[in-house]
Amino acid sequence: GLQRALGHLEEAARLEPENVYVLRGMGRACWHAVNNSVSNDLTLLDDALAHADAIARLEPGSAYVAELRGLVAMLRGDLEPALRELGVAHEALPDDEDIGFWYAALLSITGRADAGVALMRDVIRRFPDSPQPRGMLGACLTLGGELDAARAAIAAAPAEGVPPTMARLIEAVLGLAAGDHAYARRACDAALQLPPDPLRGMCEFLGRCVRGDAADARAVLTPELEAMLWHDFSYTEYVGSGFAVLGDVPEMARWLARSVELGMGHHRFVTAVSAAWRPWVGHPALAPILARAEAHAARYATIPLAPRVAALLAAARTAG
Repeated sequence: GLQRALGHLEEAARLEPENVYVLRGMGRACWHAVNNSVSNDLTLLDDALAHADAIARLEPGSAYVAELRGLVAMLRGDLEPALRELGVAHEALPDDEDIGFWYAALLSITGRADAGVALMRDVIRRFPDSPQPRGMLGACLTLGGELDAARAAIAAAPAEGVPPTMARLIEAVLGLAAGDHAYARRACDAALQLPPDPLRGMCEFLGRCVRGDAADARAVLTPELEAMLWHDFSYTEYVGSGFAVLGDVPEMARWLARSVELGMGHHRFVTAVSAAWRPWVGHPALAPILARAEAHAARYATIPLAPRVAALLAAARTAG
């Protein structure tokens, strides 16, 4: 689908080479190819930035420039500039569903799930018929430790419209966090009915982990699949949690260290929420890794929220 989209966008660019919306679309398609693990060609992120630069030349100060630069910074593990850029983009375009979606995801991943949840609820209010925000709300609630609310949000998400492998992965991560291996296993088994892709592969890996099938789990995690997942701070933490369930300390430490290297900041989720990680939080192999994650979270907390999101969060806290 991304290849077809890029083909159409390239034809549109041939017809209108200085169209800001076409350039934005091309930048988003390049970014999505890497973010969705369709490609591990990270030069696509350079292409996305080149499209952002082209927009900046045509419309200096365009929110699309901040959007693309923020998304690329997020995938590269530069989460402080990513927070600033996506905050700027959201403040300028609060009615843009995609920008709100990814800013909420980034806030949650950097340890500010309360703000991510408040923003995601606002996106759902603005786009009540859009299914994807409801799935993301479940992910944000999970990272914030609101596991019962996350389960309810996921159950309320329409079956159609949310990318199915991503929906099953969100359920699997929730199941691992809650210590509900039956729930996680059902999600992973459902993913096996879907066409092969890297996220299906990760679901298969996690499903074998919760069954205790260590050899089979390691066999699923092929070098090709690992290469697809290794660039993403969320996916690496998920794989680490699978190894935590298996009790494989060297592998859980290796994957968690990679997640932190890429900027992961949901320190509290790992140390105080997730049942998968809980038995290992005090392990000497993880202590320096978790200390770096905690330092990340402290830095991210100093970056001001977009004013609109700060107001949403204040209203949510007032409402209780």
